[in-house]
Amino acid sequence: MTGYPIRRVPWTCRWGRFGTAIEDLGSTSKIDETFWACHNPARGPDVRVTNRAECEHCADWQIAPRLRPQPEIW
Repeated sequence: MTGYPIRRVPWTCRWGRFGTAIEDLGSTSKIDETFWACHNPARGPDVRVTNRAECEHCADWQIAPRLRPQPEIW
């Protein structure tokens, strides 16, 4: 099986979260925008919107727990 390196992007980071901005149209709604935010507590209590390129150079980037190798259970 071929393994691939994990890229330093918001969706592979422990602190990355996905969000959407929704426009209320009365009886319906429409997704206006999608974005990534950094939830690293070292950056303070506020959510900070990030762009993909920031993660490539971020000193606080950590691999998301769901992507870490899991031990084999027999």
